[in-house]
Amino acid sequence: MVELLRDMRFGLRLLGRSPVFTATAVLLLAIGISANTLIFSVVDALLLRPLPVAHPEQLVRLIEVHPTSFVTFEFPYGLYEALAERRSGLLDVLAEGEADVPFGDGASTERERIHLVSPNYFSSLGVHAYLGRVLTAEDDRSAAMVAVLSYDFWQRRYRRDPAILGRKIALHGQPFTVIGVLPREFNGLSADTSPDIRVPASVDRLVVTESGEAKAPVRKLWAQIFGRVRPGVPIERVDAEMEPLLRTAYEDLENRIFPTPSGSTYKKVVETRLHLEPIANGVSPLRERFSRGLAVLMAGVGLLLIMTCANVAGLLLGRSAVRAHELSIRLALGARRGRVARQLLTESLTLALLGGAAGTLLTYAFLPVLIRALPPIRDRAAVVQPLALHIDIDLRVLGFALAITLLTALLFGLSPALRSARADLSSTLRAGRTATRRGFARNLVVVAQVALCTLILTGAALLVETLQRMRSMNAGFDRERIVTFTIDPGIKRSEERRVGKECRS
Repeated sequence: MVELLRDMRFGLRLLGRSPVFTATAVLLLAIGISANTLIFSVVDALLLRPLPVAHPEQLVRLIEVHPTSFVTFEFPYGLYEALAERRSGLLDVLAEGEADVPFGDGASTERERIHLVSPNYFSSLGVHAYLGRVLTAEDDRSAAMVAVLSYDFWQRRYRRDPAILGRKIALHGQPFTVIGVLPREFNGLSADTSPDIRVPASVDRLVVTESGEAKAPVRKLWAQIFGRVRPGVPIERVDAEMEPLLRTAYEDLENRIFPTPSGSTYKKVVETRLHLEPIANGVSPLRERFSRGLAVLMAGVGLLLIMTCANVAGLLLGRSAVRAHELSIRLALGARRGRVARQLLTESLTLALLGGAAGTLLTYAFLPVLIRALPPIRDRAAVVQPLALHIDIDLRVLGFALAITLLTALLFGLSPALRSARADLSSTLRAGRTATRRGFARNLVVVAQVALCTLILTGAALLVETLQRMRSMNAGFDRERIVTFTIDPGIKRSEERRVGKECRS
């Protein structure tokens, strides 16, 4: 360890004597390492990072697979209650439904997405509040008019005001009391979206609009149903139990919610299949759309890093040629070739660490730009959902940056170190020009650099050309003058009720 530190100090002194070389190499390495770290942070947040809940590897979601492979995942809330009673291989069952409702807090009325969660939602996930408390089973039993806010909504609308606890808000014209704020990294069972507000499922008739004039004989709340597989129980076995366990109850609920008109001879003939899918990394609309693109992008920045290493290796080979006389003298004075190679590898490591540090700073600088460039998320009803993808430079990302920094040091430093250690001592000391093998090695590196750069630049040019052609395709309408908007009459009615109450008071 002492020798390693001594070699690094010596390497820093040598790098300080060649500021142009050092700045060029560090900049090249910083660009390659930063690009890889930046893209990996997105890949980690979207594809790799498990949900920040207790035992995410046990979580599954109930879906309905249609004959055309189309998948639906919302079921009548009564199906959750039926599954909770006979959960079989599931350790626990939980549910969350969603609704877009008029929201008011005394200043204005607007539409917000809320989730209605089952009694055991937070206790099953092992989630505690950042501020205040979470919803409990007692809140559901008593149909308490209480709500918890997401961290992003609390930060965005209330500027992290700790006095939010106990404040009244209006949902669908009904008064609710804020009792807590959830942790920042918690999105529920989704990886990239999060509702602004969560309330007990038992208040669904107050905030979910009934369709039709009469109230349905069963609750019309539709929800996603999740479960925890018992430890040691194969998910395939639990999945095989779902169809016979729930099919009768599911069809009965559908018939009660959507009764067949009297005298009708309609008979449902479409056969679907109930299926459990693992969701250790959460549910994600973005993952379905961009997972393949992110894999291609990760491969692209990997090639960029290889190209960077080839360029830096070429610079080091040129520098080692300048230092050939110095290294030969050290060998002539008794230094072992392995010791010289280790010294050169240590200098490469020092250079890579400087590039890694600069690349990490570049990642911190460009991460907010990347987050702002993320596309909006719309559900199947084309409603924009709050984006809550937490892309952070955490220990996993920093560990990745350190790993590729060490790999980079090995990639660009190994060839110059081995070449210098195998140098022809007598030829170098006599300043001879019989360096055919050395010239061949340098030429080989240059050829590899040119070939790799040509390959990457050609691929980049083809990609840009493809994107330009896709963008210029005739869509059949003028895309520059198209806008979308949503009309919700419920917001106007809620605003009228609020103004009427203020006038009466």
